[in-house]
Amino acid sequence: MSTFQKRLLTEVRELCRQLFDRRVLLVREQKLVSDEAKKSIEGLLLEIDRLTDLNPFPEETAVDDGPLKKLKASLADPDNEASDGATIVMNWVQTVVPAALEDEAAIAEEPEISAINDQMLGLTGDIRKAIDRNRPRLMLSNPSYNRKDYIAARNDFTLVRATYDQRLTSGRITANVGDCSRVMRTIIPAIDAATGTTYPTTIQDAADFMRDRIFIIA
Repeated sequence: MSTFQKRLLTEVRELCRQLFDRRVLLVREQKLVSDEAKKSIEGLLLEIDRLTDLNPFPEETAVDDGPLKKLKASLADPDNEASDGATIVMNWVQTVVPAALEDEAAIAEEPEISAINDQMLGLTGDIRKAIDRNRPRLMLSNPSYNRKDYIAARNDFTLVRATYDQRLTSGRITANVGDCSRVMRTIIPAIDAATGTTYPTTIQDAADFMRDRIFIIA
């Protein structure tokens, strides 16, 4: 991989991570996480995959990274919402990846899920079950959990889990024994042992665990 390719892919992944984090912040304020929000992030990550898989990769002189530089500047401005950031990245990737490769990617078969990724997919479902089974108990606890904090953490978890599960299913990231053990031995037991005060925090910890792994390359 050339120096230019490494640099460009790193920059694109970082931009997408920032856009993902902004989307998460938005859904934390909503009542529920919409399918549109999940599909928007999935589409963004698919474009990263197509760019990553591009072979041969174009020469630096053939790539106009001006749109990315403008988006990077926009994201650096806290007063700029950059609401069209995902569209900017996706449109830019389509100028770099030939249409023929876009068509091939669309009809490509899903890879077989590895055993370790399949295990982690089951565990993310177990985290959700732990969240749901403990909620009735904690609604009656004294003190009960803060509903606003709960909704924010739950929505964060929901969007992050949908994205994390998709990356595991596609094989773009790979789980490991240590992470599976952490979910089983630390994350789920913490939710089961939560009090009204700590319940939202344990959900947020689960979301943060997955978020930190979404942009790691398998």
